Amino acid sequence: MNNQPNILVSSLKFRCSKCGKGHLFVEPNPYNYKKMADMYDNCSECGATFKSNEPGFYWGSMYVSYAITVGLVLFNLIWIHFFFGWDMWALILPNVILIVLLAPINFRLSRSLWLALNMRYLNKTQ
Repeated sequence: MNNQPNILVSSLKFRCSKCGKGHLFVEPNPYNYKKMADMYDNCSECGATFKSNEPGFYWGSMYVSYAITVGLVLFNLIWIHFFFGWDMWALILPNVILIVLLAPINFRLSRSLWLALNMRYLNKTQ
């Protein structure tokens, strides 16, 4: 049996993808904008490193963030269409508000997923 936690569950909890226990971010509140991106260098539980030797390693998380945002907008557009029809403002305004409000959480989730996928499958960090 594999002792590694589920990547999606550990990423949603912003935990280490190797042990599922250590926290990724220094500040638990994603809406503290001054410390939103501050991450620990290593896992406090298993010692896995969250840093990469590659400069700009976390730039790849932008693609994950884009995919999350597109999925969220499409899901929202489908529901808005069924309840309100194709009114332009009913389509645009809720999505803009949703994207802006969820931006800090999306930022952290995309970083967490990017790190988890690279740690587990590509072994970019050790």
